Amino acid sequence: MNIVRIASGLYNVLLEKGGLKLVSVYCTIKFHKRGRLKYFAYASKNNKRVQEYTLLSKESDISLNTLKKYVPALIELGLLWFDKGDAVLLGNEKCKKLFKSKKLVPIKIGKNIINTQYNVLSVKLHSECRQQKSMIKKKLNRSELKFSDYDKPVLSNQGYAVLKDGSINNKSKGAYWKSRLIKNCIVIAERNIRYIRKMIFSEYIKLKNTRQSFKFRYSKGWLVEEFISYMTPVNLAVKRT
Repeated sequence: MNIVRIASGLYNVLLEKGGLKLVSVYCTIKFHKRGRLKYFAYASKNNKRVQEYTLLSKESDISLNTLKKYVPALIELGLLWFDKGDAVLLGNEKCKKLFKSKKLVPIKIGKNIINTQYNVLSVKLHSECRQQKSMIKKKLNRSELKFSDYDKPVLSNQGYAVLKDGSINNKSKGAYWKSRLIKNCIVIAERNIRYIRKMIFSEYIKLKNTRQSFKFRYSKGWLVEEFISYMTPVNLAVKRT
């Protein structure tokens, strides 16, 4: 499987500095190095020297524009540098020491940078899911969960936007990323519905017309209340514990 493991401390630093895309660029470059000491510059068939950004683009299939936008941040962090045209990456052990982290975060490399970003975001989804499960367990132990409370992890559209890049009050962005994650089988969203009572449709319409604020819906002969969807991240790489 196309998995790259990076120190958790480094993962967090990259997220803060350049978001999902910076993590994706770094992991993709790291993946394509495939155990080599570094990316070696070379002469093309027309004797033109392939080096630095052009070399990285040829080897990783990342566009030059993307590399020139994000690689300077990697250079600034000391993760990558150019040496006489060669591209050198800081080794795993030195990364662990530099970012003071023993835990490794697995990132699946997708067919392109966008797909890899989805996989990077899945790590945050798993983390959010674990945190919510822990809170639910504590509430259950204290008998604080009522019938109307969520008994499984949930995430609103706004929540997806916040996890993606910290966007606040941006439900449309969250809805877009949620739809992409579902389409790419990275998260499963399950409708969270409470069935209130059976009724015929004409009864539902009459009830709805008598109230200004009406939060209920009609579904297959039932009056129902719908909450934020349950969220289940799909295990893309290895079990994250």
